[in-house]
Amino acid sequence: MKSARSLHQALRRGMYATVLGAVLTAGLGGGLTAYLAVHAQTARHIDLLARSIGYQVEVAVAFRDAQTAREVIREVLVREDLVRVNLWLADGVLFAEARNAPQSAWAARVHAVMAGVLPLRIRAPLSPARLELGEVEIEAQVSALGRLMLAYLVAIGAIMLTTGGVAALLARRVGREIGRPIESLRHLTRRIRNDRAFDRRAPPAGIVEVDALSDDFNALLEMVQAYEAELLQRQHQLLHRNEALSHEAFHDQLTGLFNRSHFHAALASALARPADREMAVLFIDADGLKQVNDQYGHAAGDQLLQAVALRLRRALRESDVVARLGGDEFGVLLDPLPRREHVAALVRKIQEQVSAPLPIGDGLELKPSVSIGWAIYPEDASDADGLLQHADQAMYDNKCSKRRPSSAAAHTLPQ
Repeated sequence: MKSARSLHQALRRGMYATVLGAVLTAGLGGGLTAYLAVHAQTARHIDLLARSIGYQVEVAVAFRDAQTAREVIREVLVREDLVRVNLWLADGVLFAEARNAPQSAWAARVHAVMAGVLPLRIRAPLSPARLELGEVEIEAQVSALGRLMLAYLVAIGAIMLTTGGVAALLARRVGREIGRPIESLRHLTRRIRNDRAFDRRAPPAGIVEVDALSDDFNALLEMVQAYEAELLQRQHQLLHRNEALSHEAFHDQLTGLFNRSHFHAALASALARPADREMAVLFIDADGLKQVNDQYGHAAGDQLLQAVALRLRRALRESDVVARLGGDEFGVLLDPLPRREHVAALVRKIQEQVSAPLPIGDGLELKPSVSIGWAIYPEDASDADGLLQHADQAMYDNKCSKRRPSSAAAHTLPQ
């Protein structure tokens, strides 16, 4: 799998490739221009030499003075650093010649190569006006032309290196200017993701395209922030709703006490723990609820039940489970029970607190009362049903034993 590159690397490589292509193109163009210039200059130079030699030896050839002709061409050969100079008569006979010392094998090979690309050899008439005199043949040295070509190539190479260096510096600078804001935006994105800080914003970078990207990124952050706030609000609402549903599932709506389901679950849980302690179950009935509902209405009956529930809760410990089992019935789980003698004292305390007068409006007040029965674990029963039945029967016996049942929920009218 091909490894990914950073934006800075991609920009730098792209610009380097562009610069290299441009420099190579310029170098090739410069080299071709140098070659054409050297070629033209060489051809013109040899042509001028040929004309000059022909002008100097024209008279000697006309009078067939070979000695004078050799001296002239020898002088030109040495002065111009030529390989050879030949004088040919019109009938093809060699009239005079002059040669430099033989070249080394390496110099001969270089000369042969250069002769293939540059005009090192030329034949021209001795006199443009008298073609019948013959021709002059010149072969130039490659050293002077090589130095000229080398000078051109060195100049072009220096220009290419300078251009490439400057372009590389510019490419690096441009890469930093473009890559820095992108890298900053990348780090900001990572911090926002790790910290979930959607309130942060990308600063302007001074580059039109990057600023446009930052604006879109900031707009996206605003949307995410709004969605997150909405989700948090919905989560908060769902949490409250779940809490309300949970409360409704285990509490009585009228009194706020636990309901029958929770009471039975708490009793079963208490019985499932190791039986190395005592506990008590109280069964409580609010006396006279039906008479209050019939005489004063169900609102007064509900007020009576709420008052009994509140007074029960205040009379018991925080750890005791108090529940409305239904209608006018309440249940209490005392776990643990410090001493069984405490049950009777607690029952008297409950009856005293419940019996306090209860105003119900219009100058009317009720004097509530309750009938209480209890069962002690494990003395009276060892399971939930047995404890509840024993406490219920004790409550019923208590209710029947009251001398004046009609006073259980007695009320007094204003005087």
